[in-house]
Amino acid sequence: MVLLVYDVTNPDTFQLLRQWLEGVKARNEGRNLTGVVVANKVDLENRAQVSSQNGQEFAASIGFEFFEVSTQQNKGVEEPFKALARLHTENYEQRLAQLAEID
Repeated sequence: MVLLVYDVTNPDTFQLLRQWLEGVKARNEGRNLTGVVVANKVDLENRAQVSSQNGQEFAASIGFEFFEVSTQQNKGVEEPFKALARLHTENYEQRLAQLAEID
């Protein structure tokens, strides 16, 4: 499970997402990675330098789900974690089914 977070007011954090993901992949060779991309500080609309569309497109390009949150306003903060929990459960059930086929 991977949680990639960037600050919409700081494009450098967005640009580093792919590098961070590659680092995680390098440490988890052969594993199917799932996760979410989280755009933080969406409450600072007037200072945003990374568009929602850019975040959505990046998440889609790597097969991750996309979320927008404002930790300052406590908006949308739980959803990425709920998604990770759901993804974990789905992966676990899938693995159990694969193991059951071996028997």
